[in-house]
Amino acid sequence: MKMGGKVQIALLFNILVLALATAYKFTSKKIAPLFVFHTLAGYGFLVAFTVLVKYNENQSIAKLGG
Repeated sequence: MKMGGKVQIALLFNILVLALATAYKFTSKKIAPLFVFHTLAGYGFLVAFTVLVKYNENQSIAKLGG
């Protein structure tokens, strides 16, 4: 599939952000870096959605997604 590699990179990014946020949550109680991790997680969701819609081989999904 033409989107396989791109989706894998997006998911690895999300896994990395989640692991960093979880590790930070149990080590420190400062809120600013945790906010940054949650913002990156939201960005990761946006990137994953864009890749799944834009690079999908099913043209009806690509057309409905934007």
